[in-house]
Amino acid sequence: MQPIGLAFKHLRWHAYGAQPGGEIMLVHRCLTCGHISYNRIAGDDNPYLLATLLDEPARLDAVLRHALEEKGIQLLTRADRQAVMLCLFGVHYRQYDDAA
Repeated sequence: MQPIGLAFKHLRWHAYGAQPGGEIMLVHRCLTCGHISYNRIAGDDNPYLLATLLDEPARLDAVLRHALEEKGIQLLTRADRQAVMLCLFGVHYRQYDDAA
């Protein structure tokens, strides 16, 4: 199984629409048959390695993106970094500019 990204398990409904939330799921693809599955992250998973998976959606080909879309799986990206860090570490991480 190859990890291809992270996804939130649920969408939370607010007055302004749906927002992702809940626990983070690790999305895998079988290297033999291509089957896509997802599992809850475990306490012994390395949170720093999990955070690197936010870059994976940009590397996926159109066929795999379509397969994820058909399954209703929306992978998290760098735009979701603060929410992911909050789930993984329990604190807000402030992003610093290179210029600062």
